[in-house]
Amino acid sequence: SSIGSITIPINNITVTAVQSENGMVRVGSHHSHLPMSLSHGKLHVYQKGKSMLIQSNFKLKVFYNWDNHVMKLPAALPGKVCGMCRNNRDLWDDAFPPDGKQVWDTVEFGWS
Repeated sequence: SSIGSITIPINNITVTAVQSENGMVRVGSHHSHLPMSLSHGKLHVYQKGKSMLIQSNFKLKVFYNWDNHVMKLPAALPGKVCGMCRNNRDLWDDAFPPDGKQVWDTVEFGWS
């Protein structure tokens, strides 16, 4: 499996990284090259090696690796994230798709 794209809404801005668009992101419907600063410097998007790093002014950091298709989020915001990003140390509450209804089938979760 792979993560074909990630979409991150922050500060009324939507940033999307797509697997086939290495070194670029979509901000809204516009394609942009990295690096970039958005929302009056509150949001920075960099290319760091073979990964994209989105960093916000409230210490959120999201990495997306175009080669390995991996996303990881440092545990700096306990209780503020959900799903695969983890909102605590409990492994049993991670399977929440965008509709907010927990699923127990990994294939169903992956498709969501």
